[in-house]
Amino acid sequence: MFHQMIRQHYSLIRVFSISICVFLAACSTSKEFTGYDYDPPDVTNTVDKTLNEQPIRVIGTGSPRVWVSNEYDGARLSDFQLVDDTMYQVTILPELAPINNSPWYSFAIWSEEATRIQLKLTYPNANHRYYPKVSSDQIYWKPIHEELVKEDSICTCLELQLDISKDTLWVSAQEVLTSSELDTWLANIPSDINARIDTVGFSHRNKPLKQLIIDETGGNSNGTLVIVGRQHPPEISGYLTSRYFLDSMMGDSELARSFRNNFKILAYPMANPDGADGGHWRYNVGGVDLNRDWENFNQPETKAIRDAIQSFADEGNEITYGIDFHSTDENLFYPILPSIDKPNGDITYPWITEVIAEFKDDRIRIEPFDINSPIFKNWLFKSFEADALTYEVDDELNRQKLKVIAQFSSKKLMELLLTKFD
Repeated sequence: MFHQMIRQHYSLIRVFSISICVFLAACSTSKEFTGYDYDPPDVTNTVDKTLNEQPIRVIGTGSPRVWVSNEYDGARLSDFQLVDDTMYQVTILPELAPINNSPWYSFAIWSEEATRIQLKLTYPNANHRYYPKVSSDQIYWKPIHEELVKEDSICTCLELQLDISKDTLWVSAQEVLTSSELDTWLANIPSDINARIDTVGFSHRNKPLKQLIIDETGGNSNGTLVIVGRQHPPEISGYLTSRYFLDSMMGDSELARSFRNNFKILAYPMANPDGADGGHWRYNVGGVDLNRDWENFNQPETKAIRDAIQSFADEGNEITYGIDFHSTDENLFYPILPSIDKPNGDITYPWITEVIAEFKDDRIRIEPFDINSPIFKNWLFKSFEADALTYEVDDELNRQKLKVIAQFSSKKLMELLLTKFD
């Protein structure tokens, strides 16, 4: 029931936004893009802005004493206070306002003695998006039981009942997956895969921007698949999908081996490591939505990835197709308008049509868009005449189902590209 309430609330915003976007999609590509309806004003101004940094600290209050902490990568907690005998309040503020409605939160909580508390999550000037998860080790996460969660639509607050003790409990909008966790995943790529991991640049806070190149073509490549992920820090379901997607392509199946023998893979799994580690709602440390900076390239992250892809292409590698993984409140594909000519032919629609047919019950929708916005897939198309897709995954999609859909999607794309470019 709670999931439905949040979806209905958030979907009202999206329905209006998508209606506007569909209208814009029919307009000329010469129309100047100033932002989608759900974007904050001036979103295409991608010069650096000053962030409202969250204080990193441990706060204790009440009796028995209850403590919270945001002293770890991926945390977001602005303030903590006692409201009454058993009610505590957590305030969650974004890194900069105005901002898209992606209120990320993550904090550790414990107490002097075992007790049950009421905990109110408040997001001033924002609405709920992410259903709360808990973990006792920051590895395994599970949603809080719905009977222990209540939404207050008047104050846009979320009230939780939590059983806490001296043992730390982590509460988070989604699984906490940071740049160090990405390093672990990259380090565990099977040793028999011809994979190279490079640093193509550095973020504002000097975190390396990792590039994964898989090349088993032996100099006889039919093209290159480019994958980008985690431009927006909280979008964990899209990030996980990109990883399962790549895992499938690095698998030991006959199809995966054949694909790697014919196509190169160029991947940037975490384009915004500062935002991921800083618990940001949307932006990088420059206060910019990176997926609105693929025209001006004012940010070090977009510049570095652009230059790396361009350098790869300049070495004689054909860029064949691109996918940018994201998350939203539903399963949704954003392809380029079918009316726009694609020199390599249409790859997206034959592919996603098969995915949608396979997962009818998951209500995967298609929303085609023009190429006038400064987002990754449009830059890839304009620069290399390569078809591309924005692949959006439901925030709360069951993780096992997410894996199944990702693996099926990966398989069908490999089959399509092998057939098309045989």
